[in-house]
Amino acid sequence: MKKHISRLLALAMLISVAIGLRAERVVDMPDFECRKSHVLTVERITLSDNETRVDFRVEAKKGYKGTVGDNSRLKDIITGNCYYPTRAEGVKFNETIRIPDEGYIRYSLFYPPLPDSVKAIDFIEGSWDIFGLRLDGKKATHPARITDPGQLIISREHPPVIAPLFTPGIVHIEGVVDSYDPRTFGKNIQLRTFSPITGNNKLPIIDIQPDGTFACDIQLDGPGFAYISQLRNDLYLEPGHDLFIYIDPEQEAENSKTDQHSIRPVRFGGSLGAINTGLADAPSEPTIRYDRLAKKLTPERMMAHIDSVHNLWDTKVENYMAATPSLHPVAKTILRHNIVNQRAYDHLNYLMHMNRATWQNPSASVNAPTLDYYRNVIPSLLLTDSAYIVSKPTETLLNRLAFCPLPEMLGFDMKNIPLRRPSSLSERVGSIVALLRSCDNLDSKAGYVNEFLGTTATPLLWQMASFAYLTNYYKYSGPLTGTVDDAMQVLDSLKCISHPVLRKALADHFASQYETAGRPSPLPDTKGGKIMRQLIAPYAGKAIFVDFWSTGCGPCRAEIKRNREFRDTHRDGKGYVFLFITGDEDSPENAYNKFVADNMTDDITLRIPQDDFNRLRELYNFSAIPYHTFISPEGHSVINNISFNERTIPTILKRYGIEL
Repeated sequence: MKKHISRLLALAMLISVAIGLRAERVVDMPDFECRKSHVLTVERITLSDNETRVDFRVEAKKGYKGTVGDNSRLKDIITGNCYYPTRAEGVKFNETIRIPDEGYIRYSLFYPPLPDSVKAIDFIEGSWDIFGLRLDGKKATHPARITDPGQLIISREHPPVIAPLFTPGIVHIEGVVDSYDPRTFGKNIQLRTFSPITGNNKLPIIDIQPDGTFACDIQLDGPGFAYISQLRNDLYLEPGHDLFIYIDPEQEAENSKTDQHSIRPVRFGGSLGAINTGLADAPSEPTIRYDRLAKKLTPERMMAHIDSVHNLWDTKVENYMAATPSLHPVAKTILRHNIVNQRAYDHLNYLMHMNRATWQNPSASVNAPTLDYYRNVIPSLLLTDSAYIVSKPTETLLNRLAFCPLPEMLGFDMKNIPLRRPSSLSERVGSIVALLRSCDNLDSKAGYVNEFLGTTATPLLWQMASFAYLTNYYKYSGPLTGTVDDAMQVLDSLKCISHPVLRKALADHFASQYETAGRPSPLPDTKGGKIMRQLIAPYAGKAIFVDFWSTGCGPCRAEIKRNREFRDTHRDGKGYVFLFITGDEDSPENAYNKFVADNMTDDITLRIPQDDFNRLRELYNFSAIPYHTFISPEGHSVINNISFNERTIPTILKRYGIEL
């Protein structure tokens, strides 16, 4: 009897062990459909009745930083159910990890047990997302790869010179994303083109087809550069030509693990292909940390440091050009333009940094640059051939020139400039007088600069910077006053902008402002307009103050913190709301949740797909943030790009009979 009982107990134990073994399942190196980065690899998934263990390996170059969030979830592909980690080994949640000398680290995350019915999961982490991880050991379905990209990438002839500066026209862009999957690359490509005439950006969007192909015709105001965020690259574009782009996200992800980029993830064809290939392969421009160096170097040593860094870059570029006999002549020209303008930009950036430091703390002992510093920077920049304007840093260079403190150092003081008041102007206050004041200031500044340079005509680059100031940086916060004829009369008196193309563009800009000023603008029946209508639908009938922002934008965060008390005081208004919108890639989930919890707990905040946010950028034509728009109770866009604060908000609401 005892022997029989012992056998039964042994059998029960065997059954128990068998059940335990059957309950635990190990999947080594599970296959997956696609991933955003090759930095993160899932080495093993262990499934049991008690928990789900996922073993990770992060492989990257030394010093690479990342964060493992406590919301790094597993998502059931079929049901959409999410499972959040219960604990971690090898890392701490929400703390920065750094890659050591070995080039990798390993860690494990533990999740609740998954139902037996789950055969595939997504790992959702942000920039480390992995889609379609197989839990049954089977192979996943992968996006198709192009077997021979070289057959697609065909370069065509381009003249050996750059097109004239202000030559408008169409550039045709087309291409293909290899192994395309919208979950990892997005559904569209957003360009940011820069107009050498207006100094403004345009944000055309190119839709990507399901097979990864894309095509678009883009209107340009002249030759110049466009930026594509997905490529982290600048493209040279020229009216009347075409560019083919082959994009390999798999290779880009692989390159992210190391500094050795033997295979280029982006390749070019078309008549602009050889030029862009030559520019992409050239040594990249140096990065200079003004904030750190300015604290320990005198202006003279800082100048020497910037020059030495650029001399080294210049040597690398010259060696590259000498070693690349097939380099297109236009690429050579642009590389030399880049060197001239980037050097000037770095000097001006340092000067602006020092000027800001003096302004923020007048009592501090700041060893500020003298006029001798400018004599070594400004003349060589402004008195060169105007063709040098076609370069990659032109956009940022114009910004630095527009706010350059040189005129003040030469004696300019806006307080000492008498304001002209032509009797024919119908308005003596408001925006007309503000425009008149700005034009007088610009003319006075140009006079000081021309005297400093020893020239009577204002250099073209300074004209463009003045133009950019009036159309891009000068903003009048109140309603436009006077008439368009008044504005034209003021602009006619402006002397520092004499180039005929710039003069016409300036008149067109302000004529358009007066034509649309205060006029309700229904949201268009475009993709961006439809997205915006959906977002504001819950607040129909209310005035809506919209703030486009991101967690990575310092001015955005500062403004939100600064205005928090005002919002807390006036949030309960029945006729209006404050609405904050950001993109999911611009504001990673962990950073977004933390900032909202700390600063926006009672605000209406929306974190939308990046593709949708790009559409809103295109709709309102903004690249820089924070950007604001006001939606009237009728659902019309009325005011764009105006700061919302305790002064402007009551004024806007009063027009609609709404009190704070």
